[in-house]
Formats: sequence, structure tokens, C-alpha cells
Amino acid sequence: MSMKPHLLLLHGALGSKSQFDALIPLLNTQYHTHSFDFSGHGADCYDNELSMELFCEDILRYMEKNQISECTLFGYSMGGYAALNFVGKHPERVNRIMTLGTKWAWSPDAAAREAAMLDPEIMMAKVPAFAEMLDKRHNGQGWKKLVYRTRELMHRLGESGEYDPGFLHSIQIPVLICVGSLDKMVSLEESDYVSKQIPNGNFKILDSTPHPLEKVDMHILAEEIKAFSNFYNK
Repeated sequence: MSMKPHLLLLHGALGSKSQFDALIPLLNTQYHTHSFDFSGHGADCYDNELSMELFCEDILRYMEKNQISECTLFGYSMGGYAALNFVGKHPERVNRIMTLGTKWAWSPDAAAREAAMLDPEIMMAKVPAFAEMLDKRHNGQGWKKLVYRTRELMHRLGESGEYDPGFLHSIQIPVLICVGSLDKMVSLEESDYVSKQIPNGNFKILDSTPHPLEKVDMHILAEEIKAFSNFYNK
């Protein structure tokens, strides 16, 4: 019987599991690698309010369905935020977490800036290629509904504020917070701050790496994920 550990990849806002198609083969020699669509994303037909609580339920549901008792979580962007929420609720189900490009510093003003870009009509006019990609990616509830509900989610995150240090101090597993040196959406400062609040947290800057996952070098990302896991398996 294979002893490879389970690795669960969590996509970001407006993303889907298909974004990991090029990454998964690079990781399968070391892991049983998994990905799925969060509720309302990709092919999923969920047609209601989005929340971090819902995304945590999605993670647990996937693990239960696939009989995964414990796993490593890799969260890209919003997926990283969901990963830390999940370990807070189910610490026994996660052995380590790595995130990339996750926004941690939420406030009403920050949420308003992020949400201002999420208008389907404006997106179709200003970034038609991106809107077309979203239309193809999200054939469940549809990309326009997803954009509106993601905007609502961001406003709620802004109202609730960033993570409480007490919560971050309670996370006992290894956590690696990564941000690309070319990321224009997430600051180095907020990422470094969060890593320092976690007892076994670390911070790393990935050189020449922007925010959009489609522009991240998957070979480099795969090696970073494997190196993170190998370091804590010594």
C-alpha cells in the first residue's frame, strides 16, 4: 500500500480546480494530490451566499467523501484564507499549510477596493478576454452570479476584519506564507506579519512571481511545495 501523503489544493476567488491541471502531475510522485471546486465555482451549481464557513464545509465534505483523515493544504489566494479557517475548526485534519498570494489584511476600505473591480458589465467592457475565460470556467451557477457573490463575500470579510492574533497564535502546525515578488494585490508586510503570529509559521518571497496563478511557473511552485513538505518530514 502506498504511503504517500494527501495534498489538497484550494483555488482562489473566481478560480476553479482546473487551474491546477498543470501542477498536479508535477506533485503526484510525492503526494496523492487532490483538488475540487468550491461551492458556486467551476462546474458546481450551488446558487446561494458564499462564506468562509461554507468553504470549510466544502473541504471537510471532500475529505470525508474521499476518506482522507489528514492532509496537507495548499491554498492559493482565497484558498489560503479558507485553509487557515479550516484548521481553526478541524486542527486534527491538517498536518501543514502552505499559502500563496493570500490577502490577509481585510478592512472595509480594503474590501471596497477589491470589490470595486468585481462588476460583470465593467469586466466585459474593460477585460473581455478575462470575462470570456470566466464564462468558460464557471458553467455551474454561471460566472456573473459568482462575481456578484464574491463581491458580497469580500464586503463581509472587510466588516469582520483581519485575523485575530489570538487565533493565529493557536495554530500549532507548520504554516508557510508565500507571496510573489511581483504580486500587486498582496503586500509583503501583511504576509510577513501573519507568518510571525503563527508559532510554527514562516514567510517566503517567490522571486519573479506575480499574483495571477496562470502566470506562476508551475515547476517552481511544485518544487516549493515539495521542499516545504520535505523540510518538516526530516
